[in-house]
Amino acid sequence: MRRVRQTTITVETHEVWSIAREHVRVRCTECGAQMITPEDAATIAGTCIRTVYRLIEAGTIHYVETPAGTVLVCVVSLLSLHDAIAILPRNGNNQSDEPEQ
Repeated sequence: MRRVRQTTITVETHEVWSIAREHVRVRCTECGAQMITPEDAATIAGTCIRTVYRLIEAGTIHYVETPAGTVLVCVVSLLSLHDAIAILPRNGNNQSDEPEQ
């Protein structure tokens, strides 16, 4: 009688994003997470910058506006919306959603 061996291989992957900027590190006032620029947020989310601003305007993600007028987005609140972002319109060049003229 011949025995058959079966081997199961499980692969687990993790993604790590490292964003190095020269600006001052700012923490979210609501959850204490790291804040990033909308441009970096769009890259991480795989969407366009305009979509990130729509999420900010809707109050869906945490953000702060510095005294200099720079907008920063909370990484944790952005990543918690991963599924919601996946169904929003995308624009591969990370520019505005406005039609070209």
